[in-house]
Amino acid sequence: MAEYIREKEEITSWREGSYLAFAEGRDFLFQIQYGWRPRTQDEHDSNLPWRISAEASLSYLNAIKDTILCGGTSEPAC
Repeated sequence: MAEYIREKEEITSWREGSYLAFAEGRDFLFQIQYGWRPRTQDEHDSNLPWRISAEASLSYLNAIKDTILCGGTSEPAC
């Protein structure tokens, strides 16, 4: 158990990052969040300063930009 905790402490000491956006619907405000944490020391040491690849970063941003609120009682049909 102590080894497991020590391993998790090492991982969580690495930098994490996230993109956070809000989408305003008619009745609600929606929070959209994508987060990442390097899985290995090599990932931690690469892709500086955010520690995420350009491809992954772009896919998260495009997903946020492409968000459409639909299907709710006060939203348009999907």
